[in-house]
Amino acid sequence: MNPSLSSAPARGAAERPVEMILGVPFFCGNAQEAVEATLRRRGLVVAPSGPNLAVMDRDPEYQMAVRGSDLALTDSGLMLALWALRHGRCLPRVSGLGYLRALLAHPGFAGESTLWVTPGPHEARRISRCLKQRGLSPGSAYLAPHYARSAVRDPELLAQLERERPSCVVICISGGVQEKLGLWLRERLSYRPAIVCIGAAIAFITGDQASIPPLADRLCVGWLLRCLRNPRRFAPRYLSALRLVPLQLRWDARPPLPRQR
Repeated sequence: MNPSLSSAPARGAAERPVEMILGVPFFCGNAQEAVEATLRRRGLVVAPSGPNLAVMDRDPEYQMAVRGSDLALTDSGLMLALWALRHGRCLPRVSGLGYLRALLAHPGFAGESTLWVTPGPHEARRISRCLKQRGLSPGSAYLAPHYARSAVRDPELLAQLERERPSCVVICISGGVQEKLGLWLRERLSYRPAIVCIGAAIAFITGDQASIPPLADRLCVGWLLRCLRNPRRFAPRYLSALRLVPLQLRWDARPPLPRQR
């Protein structure tokens, strides 16, 4: 067995296979298995993108959040390509969008009580309408304030979760921030819900962002469709992901040390 392929406990649950990349235990399975693990074990679920992984050495709080997650999805096609080139093995890819589609289609999710953390009222309404069209309960919503990237804290959200105690919290705000919020909540809640950080994935389904068909998602060209629809916004973001190349080639399975400023 490759020494980097191991089984890591999900906070007391049964063991699951993971692959260590940049110190993050990435889940090695398909979207259906990831959803079933979430509904069974709860905890923090993240889907780190290439642009966010590329700044792990510059953002210690983000690195702490993704490394401390209970289930990390292999969303970044660039990360997987670099791993395959170096190790000669292809890992299964589970994108945030693929995971969300599997979650919404899973029979067990229909019985979940949910709270959706959204960036604004427009997004909350679109999510509610989308869920109702799928025969799912819209649950409740929380309109997230503007968080400082260096210190993501939200006592008001924490209090609402303690009052309502939903079994699933779905965070739909920007990557790099939502993971920190998810970890902060997990460490302070008196119970253990599933805290799912899926960012913009729901917007691909509601129509707020470019539609990404399942085939395009499997071919890892979702980033291209986003750039074609809004190049000024997304092209610089995905170009910044190229910094992941030297970072991953240097650190490989190890967690990057913080960059000296």
